[in-house]
Amino acid sequence: MATTCSTAETALWGPPPPPRGGPPPGPPPAAVSNLAKPLVEAGILEKTPVSHDARSVQLSLTEAGEKEIRDSFRAQNEREEAWVEVLTPTEQQILVMLLNKLITNRSQFDVRGRN
Repeated sequence: MATTCSTAETALWGPPPPPRGGPPPGPPPAAVSNLAKPLVEAGILEKTPVSHDARSVQLSLTEAGEKEIRDSFRAQNEREEAWVEVLTPTEQQILVMLLNKLITNRSQFDVRGRN
């Protein structure tokens, strides 16, 4: 099973760990089903049967789901831009330097990771 992650996740937590033997990581199927059900009902996700396993379905975003994701990212980007607007250009550079330092040295802290 391939692990995917966003650029932001990779920047914050580093690359995902390599796949190992044993059960796949992540929540149990029943939890995924419970989380997916209202999203399917809302038209955000769609379920497609998997041909090789009658018990499994593939979840994918609908067009409405893709729009929801784009709108959510746009809104978050606008919030972040508003936060940064109160900083001078020099303060913005210092903030970026400090965040990079924290990310680079995160192994020295008790940071919850992916594994």
